[in-house]
Amino acid sequence: MENLFRLWKTCVLVGVIWLFVSTSAFASVHTYSDQNSVLYRSLSRLQDDSNRAWQVVFYKRFPLGQPNSVHLRLVGFPGAVTIDHPRSLELEANRSLLSIEDVTSKDFPIAHVGEYDFKPILNQLDTDTKLTLILPLKSGEARLKVPQDTALEWWRVASWQPEEEINDSYRSVKERSSFCRSLLQTQRKILRLTPQSLESAVTSGNIALHRLQSQPSLAAQSSASSLNTQALDSTEYVPQ
Repeated sequence: MENLFRLWKTCVLVGVIWLFVSTSAFASVHTYSDQNSVLYRSLSRLQDDSNRAWQVVFYKRFPLGQPNSVHLRLVGFPGAVTIDHPRSLELEANRSLLSIEDVTSKDFPIAHVGEYDFKPILNQLDTDTKLTLILPLKSGEARLKVPQDTALEWWRVASWQPEEEINDSYRSVKERSSFCRSLLQTQRKILRLTPQSLESAVTSGNIALHRLQSQPSLAAQSSASSLNTQALDSTEYVPQ
């Protein structure tokens, strides 16, 4: 019984500390990148109209070779709230009421976490729009007023584009992937050559190399290159 009481006191203390830290709305913006995507996000903590604390993550992701996405993720205190999935989040913007689709993963549903697709409504908002989030819960709703400085961070995130060096790394990854695919295709073609075609291709290559060595001029290089190309083009492959 005494151990249970201590556990209860510990849980209450953790909850009070979490709520105390979350009472003041603060935000931070960071960039994260790897070989597959770049993510730029704003992290803040807000309180709803019932004094419940929420972690709010507004982020823009650039997946490699795919369209970018802009999502809002709301995280409540575990056990204190249950979000009503898949109902849409509503956004009160001045006198307008906008609906934001629930895109929370169905594979790993978490009762106190919701994720929403913000990208379709961005063009309906201005930087000076007063925003209030209306989150559907299993028991009622939670209303979160978004401070102006937090909203400005969201617009900053939504309009952000990867830096040039990140684009360079994207191109480098694409080039390496393209080279690997090309090399694999070449290896497959070589493995599918008949002995006669392989001997013919090697002979043509040797002839071109001999001509290049005997006539090291630009014209000779062009001729050798042409011969090698013709040898590969005329090669017969064994059907799969």
